[in-house]
Amino acid sequence: MKKFKDFLLLIFIFLLAYISFTYSLKPFPTTDSLPNNLTALNIIFNKRIDLTNYENILIKKDLIGITKKNKNNKIYSKSPVINGILSVPIFFLITKISNFPRLNEKQILNSNISRYVEYIGKINASFLISLSAVFLFLLLNKLFKNKKISFIGILTYIFCTAIFNTASQANWQHSFSLFFIIISLYIYFTTKRWGVFFSGLFLGLATQIRITNFFYIIFLILNLFFSNLPKKNKLVIINFCLLLIGFLISYFSIYELNKTLNIPYGYYDEILFSIKEFTLPTFFLNLISLLFSFNYGLFFYSPILFLNFLLILKIKSYLKKDRKKLILISLFVISLFIIFASFWWMWTGGVSLNARLIIEVIPLMIILLNYVLLKYWKNYFFRLIFIVFFFISFFINFLTTYMLDLSYYDRFPRCGHRCQNQIAWFNKPIFLTTLIEKKYIYVEQIKKEGKNLYIIKKVYRPSLKYFGLPKIFENKEKLF
Repeated sequence: MKKFKDFLLLIFIFLLAYISFTYSLKPFPTTDSLPNNLTALNIIFNKRIDLTNYENILIKKDLIGITKKNKNNKIYSKSPVINGILSVPIFFLITKISNFPRLNEKQILNSNISRYVEYIGKINASFLISLSAVFLFLLLNKLFKNKKISFIGILTYIFCTAIFNTASQANWQHSFSLFFIIISLYIYFTTKRWGVFFSGLFLGLATQIRITNFFYIIFLILNLFFSNLPKKNKLVIINFCLLLIGFLISYFSIYELNKTLNIPYGYYDEILFSIKEFTLPTFFLNLISLLFSFNYGLFFYSPILFLNFLLILKIKSYLKKDRKKLILISLFVISLFIIFASFWWMWTGGVSLNARLIIEVIPLMIILLNYVLLKYWKNYFFRLIFIVFFFISFFINFLTTYMLDLSYYDRFPRCGHRCQNQIAWFNKPIFLTTLIEKKYIYVEQIKKEGKNLYIIKKVYRPSLKYFGLPKIFENKEKLF
């Protein structure tokens, strides 16, 4: 009976996350998801990984910059092609169910069909993030042996961080990245011996998706050597070798596949450009902006993560127990992510919000937050502070998901990477207050009537007068 209740709880976590992410299918308006979506569709309909057959379309839509051309003049997704390949199962399932037509130039330029492709991408991302929430809950419960605290941590992960308003809202790299990271951590902390090998496999895959995920292999290696295992030296060496072998097999298998197919690495030039543009003052300003700025700051969008600073008050005591060295290791690896993102030439992530380039640190942030909850939850004043921070964080992430439109970005000139800090701090009004002033909630859904699919677009305006969300606009358009 207990196992059945535990299973129902996992189902509840998945459904809670998935329904919250996809109640409105309106995706985050990013071009970063397009090459992943097109790669998946091209594999399904045209049995090819490259996007050369879409070159003219991408040029017409001024989107050729999201691709990279190889020596044979074939163009591929600028983001790792593995994202598009891994998206195929969900895209295949939905396109078959909806009788989605083979894409030609006219259909891609059709706004409704293009929108539907984005919907599928969002469903793919939301599905993966919802699964990641389930495995993160299992991981937290394993680490802390406290189901209530672990559940509170998962609610924070789902509703109070960039998981809600960014990672789950479009088919960019973050959904696969977070999914493989959390699976890797779950395997590492819940299995023995050979499990470490599979943990390395998943991290190799995650690192191919986003290069910064290499910091997680550092995280696991440090944890391996500074945990209780050093008392068993042979076991430490064996586990280290298994972890490293799994990582190298996975990472270099994909590397060799890309090399064999002559698929270029899209971000090589951007790494060189980041090095060229680096200055120490800009780096420190980027770092501060990444954490605290009004438009992109991690702690502005998720003030609940401020509570992690309570760990610093007792940092020396954490050194006394081997298990709690995980806190120091986590803080170190989080610092590596932040340093790398601050060094990156486009640290804001372009047309984005929240600290998108460091979304992958959120699982570690939630682990740290669970340490705080475990230590302070019995304090009623702390509970009150936590609840206040939780609802503020949820409010911000809800608004920036369901009230998002492009009008804010259109108000300001796109002046390039050198004025990112100006955009982060000094654009007035700031992004959040713009949404609050407009008071529009956008909901987009798909409805099937007979053999036809329709896009239903609704706009609501919150009203204290009517104590609800009166609908002020609804539009129904036939898809195909």
